[in-house]
Amino acid sequence: MRRFIFSLCIFLMPGVIPACALEGVGAGDFEQRTLQHAGMTRSYAVHYPGNRKPDHPLPLVFALHGAGGADARSMSRSIGFNAIADREGFILVYPQGLDGNWNDGRGKVFKRRKDISQVDDVGFISGVIDRFVGSGEADSSRVYVTGVSNGGMMTHRLGIELAEKLAAIAPVIANIPANLANRKPARPLAVLIMNGTEDPIIPWAGGDLRKLGRDYGRVLSTEQSVKYWADAAQLILSQGRKQLLADRVPDDRCQVSVDTYRAVGREAEVVLYSIIGGGHTVPGSNIPDFKRLVGPKCMEINAAQVIWDFFKKHPRNRT
Repeated sequence: MRRFIFSLCIFLMPGVIPACALEGVGAGDFEQRTLQHAGMTRSYAVHYPGNRKPDHPLPLVFALHGAGGADARSMSRSIGFNAIADREGFILVYPQGLDGNWNDGRGKVFKRRKDISQVDDVGFISGVIDRFVGSGEADSSRVYVTGVSNGGMMTHRLGIELAEKLAAIAPVIANIPANLANRKPARPLAVLIMNGTEDPIIPWAGGDLRKLGRDYGRVLSTEQSVKYWADAAQLILSQGRKQLLADRVPDDRCQVSVDTYRAVGREAEVVLYSIIGGGHTVPGSNIPDFKRLVGPKCMEINAAQVIWDFFKKHPRNRT
């Protein structure tokens, strides 16, 4: 029985936040909604700042789960976006992938569905954006997406295919699927990438994703992913913008390096947070620490706060 309960709490695939390992967040913190898209009923949860619907357009942030489909309550408790939304005044949307997975462009996923290449997750997210903007709740110039693992790769894809609707993206522990490398975003985006150098699931150096002898597609390296977005915005590594942050938590055996790509006269910037020694987990989160499965968790920074601080600097130019 003990082994059975343990197996319910720990998923062997990456990016999954095991809900049973976390304290819950009150049901009143979310509104559960659905959207009919491409003949399917798609679902998402919404958190309004202070649990009150706005009377004027607010920034809109999408937070995408990893493979397996952590629900909004688990993601909120573990990563901490809700508290930031309440303090800073933005709307949070936690969409759900079909069977807990996103069609991130690899053509394969870590669990259950063998082929989801025909699932229109881009259209689903686009439809949710339209709903919030159309209702006057969301500011169309301040729409952002972040996601972890499978959700991070989906974040890259949304940046490429929905660039005209987004102001900035922040993929975490994720590189660009190789199948998307030849596509170009419709417009330059502000992009923050946060990857662990010792990630055993999504390799820093890129390549094939394999688990238990199975093929789960191929991704670019972190360096290539950064270059993709920097080239798209015609940016270069800014002089003096390569910074090693102070080692605030020596016991976690990691450090954080920040590389910033900018260009004179351009609003977009690309920032890489290299989690040196970090594994396949979200820095500063409350996600349980499963080092043997996903590598070390870095506590030097609070990823959610870093991501929001980046987003709020980058509205989309409406012209």
